[in-house]
Amino acid sequence: MDILRIQEKAEEVRVEIEGTLRDDLVTQLMNAWQDCQSRVFWRRFAVDLSKLEGYDQAGHALLHDMYRSGTRFSAGTPSALGHLKRISAVPAVSPSDSAQVTSPALVERSPVTRRPCRPSGFASRFSAVAH
Repeated sequence: MDILRIQEKAEEVRVEIEGTLRDDLVTQLMNAWQDCQSRVFWRRFAVDLSKLEGYDQAGHALLHDMYRSGTRFSAGTPSALGHLKRISAVPAVSPSDSAQVTSPALVERSPVTRRPCRPSGFASRFSAVAH
């Protein structure tokens, strides 16, 4: 049975996923996450993956987005650590996706040349303020 447990506390919203994250659970998790972010008073969002058995493509995409935005994850089992490793991984570019990369992204740019600093009046202003 797939279950999403949400515990709201003063400083944190903690979600425990049990079973497979798919279909309706993905929508519920996304709504809880967005609701937590849209409140006036910010609260930390944490997800416990210890009882997670798997996820579909939408579930993986949501967890990856949550990871990239700073959501805290806990993983208390070896399988949960494996899920966390896959969630945190940067997606690889497949050969079919490489055709979509435009040539300007591959253009090598010349290094930035640095000019020597010229003396300015800032030093005297800072020293006058520091007294």
